[in-house]
Amino acid sequence: MTNNNLAALSRAELLRQIQMASFAVVEANLFLDTHPQNAEAIAYFNRYNQRKTLLCEEYTRRYGPLHLTNYQIPADTWEWVKGPWPWELEE
Repeated sequence: MTNNNLAALSRAELLRQIQMASFAVVEANLFLDTHPQNAEAIAYFNRYNQRKTLLCEEYTRRYGPLHLTNYQIPADTWEWVKGPWPWELEE
């Protein structure tokens, strides 16, 4: 998925893509725990982990951080709770 394709996704679609990529990463991680030399699984993990990273970066750029660990604290105020939460989607 290119950056142009990411820009076309709605907030809900972008969040759904993040959820799908995250699921794939966790599943690949679990498989690799028992098959650490499997080159196909390593490539799969890397592909979906990179996709998840790109999707999360796009979401953060457009709507704010999904995770507190991605939040940069401004010098003068704590704004983490000011915006809508990721699950508070517009209908």
